[in-house]
Amino acid sequence: MKKIVVSLLLALVLLASACSGAPATEEKKKIDIITDGASDYTVIVPEDASEAELYAAQELKDFVRQATGVSLPQETDAGKTLTGESRYLVIGDSQLKEAAGIVTDASVLGTDGFVIENEGNSLFLGGAADRGTLYSVYEFLEKAVGVRFLAIDETYVPEVKDVSVYSGRDEQVPAFQRRDVHFYPTINNADFAARMRLNGVRTDLTAKHGYGSKQEWSENWAHTLYMLLPPEEYYEDHPDWYGNVPYEEVTADGNKRMCLTNDELVAELVKNLKQWIIDQPNAKYFAVAQEDNSSPCSCSNCQASDAKYTFTGSMLNFVNKVARQIEEWRRQTMPEREILIEMFAYQETELPPVKLNENNEFEILYPELEVEDNVVVRIAPIWSCFSHDLFDPNCPDNSKSRQIFEGWGAICDKIIMWTYCNNFENYIMYFNNFRTIASNYQTFVENNVIEILDQGAFDTPRTNLQELRIYIQSKLQWDPYQDVNALIEEFCNLYYGVAGSYVLDFIELWNLHYAAIDTQSYMHFWCWDNYDNVYAAENYPRRFLEQSMNLFDEALERISVIEDDETRERLQERVTAVSLIPRYYVMINYDTYYDAGTKQAFVDQWFDDAEYVGLTRISEGVPTSALYEEIIAEE
Repeated sequence: MKKIVVSLLLALVLLASACSGAPATEEKKKIDIITDGASDYTVIVPEDASEAELYAAQELKDFVRQATGVSLPQETDAGKTLTGESRYLVIGDSQLKEAAGIVTDASVLGTDGFVIENEGNSLFLGGAADRGTLYSVYEFLEKAVGVRFLAIDETYVPEVKDVSVYSGRDEQVPAFQRRDVHFYPTINNADFAARMRLNGVRTDLTAKHGYGSKQEWSENWAHTLYMLLPPEEYYEDHPDWYGNVPYEEVTADGNKRMCLTNDELVAELVKNLKQWIIDQPNAKYFAVAQEDNSSPCSCSNCQASDAKYTFTGSMLNFVNKVARQIEEWRRQTMPEREILIEMFAYQETELPPVKLNENNEFEILYPELEVEDNVVVRIAPIWSCFSHDLFDPNCPDNSKSRQIFEGWGAICDKIIMWTYCNNFENYIMYFNNFRTIASNYQTFVENNVIEILDQGAFDTPRTNLQELRIYIQSKLQWDPYQDVNALIEEFCNLYYGVAGSYVLDFIELWNLHYAAIDTQSYMHFWCWDNYDNVYAAENYPRRFLEQSMNLFDEALERISVIEDDETRERLQERVTAVSLIPRYYVMINYDTYYDAGTKQAFVDQWFDDAEYVGLTRISEGVPTSALYEEIIAEE
């Protein structure tokens, strides 16, 4: 998709004048990099450039060429000096950067922050580490060239004749050190994930991307207690470690438990964890985290601990024991490494072991529960409502959110987040969280969260507005104070082309619909189970659903007259994918709206279109065909 633009002048502005040490009133100088389709600039990389620096330079040249037709030459910095006549785009950790006095402080920028700064007519793009350098190039391409990385199947590159920036220093540090919009496309396409500045734990980011969380985290990064102490290996000799639950039931929901007060269990777990650490020499984070749908041990020692400390307190005590032993061993055997132990604040351990003091501030229940320095707490609010702000006082499902976030934030300075942006029982339903994404991310920032994983549908493309969600959530994980509505509008107009206004109308229609329902009685959206009224026909009048479907009929009619076959087919597929949403609500309540005799044709068309757009799962691990069988069985 291209747009003809006579001149593009997008300034790289200072985030704060203090970053450059220059007075706020200093006049900015315009630096022309490309003028009327011509340039005398050269891309400079270090003589010993890393893979990421070379890849960043290639990305810069490729997209500049696509936008302007200009092929910028590339040279190394060997023997180069900086003069008033120099016209360089300097990538990464070049000796010219030091000569120019450009500072990229790792203690400020971390691994992902970057600086874009000029010295004379030369522009320096880089970070304190490879990822930051790559991200600085993407920032330049977005702000100075107008490129937009929209989705794995669409990068918007405008046609421009001029590319200019203004003098000064743009220093950016992301709101979260690690950012993961956990959807199928970002997990399975590392180039796209890097362009969205994501460094998720399941994405195969390589040296050219500056690597990512997959290298920093243990390969076993989530539910690990049964991995560290597999029942098939230990149960026969130690049934008490698993709460004496019968072996055939030990992996069943509600029966997954471990005796957290058993010192022999702790010693064996620590032994196995040490081996993980040895076997993964580059990993920094290791999870000691309970299984899904686990429950407390019923032995007398664990019951006494839970009664005193709460189950969360017992789990924290357990993780602290492990962390202390690992830290002592690390200091003796590998002092050069940093090892952090992850604990889950999830399901039964979501609420922190805290109390309010006389100053109405949260503090730890007992001093012996103080979180160890090498422990990180991952909050996963699986029972929260995501259609309302986590701190919304009128949402009963979020009534404990303040205690969860402020409580953990008060006792731990290393909080990481596993949140949710999809319903895992129904991938195609309209997940009503667009108005809360930014505010919730802001809540995380303000409560010591240093990392975020926002989980969507990881096992199929084309779930409800998946591409849009990836776009805005990636942007907001970098800076959660951006204008969400502006991001939505930008994406829809670029990604859906002539149908963009129809998709925007659809989103506005459904957001207003749910807002109207909230004026009468709240409708809550969870990431797993849902209240019955989320699907009830009484909340989706026939006129409302027909209005929604008509928008897509009109959009497809607009698309049908596009002469270019590739563009027409691409937009048809994208719009058809979104149209599955309102048609789904009609399909599951069809007999309420229409004559049952016409249902089969409607159902068949829905599933034909689901196959056409590539929707292979209707819920987590459940193929779309299973929904067809369920609907047909109801007949």
